Amino acid sequence: MGPVRVRTSHKIPGSLALSVQNQGPTVQPNRNAIGDTIYRTTEHGDSYRYRSRARRADQWIPRMRAANKALSKRRKDILAYIRHTINAL
Repeated sequence: MGPVRVRTSHKIPGSLALSVQNQGPTVQPNRNAIGDTIYRTTEHGDSYRYRSRARRADQWIPRMRAANKALSKRRKDILAYIRHTINAL
């Protein structure tokens, strides 16, 4: 069983809060403070990184093409509106 994760945003009962506060560091400090900090955060599960699911090339290329086409059309419409407004002055 791994270490218990305590979230500070939730209310903790008094007896549990005292036991959590009185716990000493789980790792002895060493001269390499950066490595020690990284080890502590990974030990307590605070530095998990969630990777998005990989997509195959044939899944995202059509979506990107459609997005770029829509953005290009919107850009042209905005520029046409600006030209029209300036010419109307």
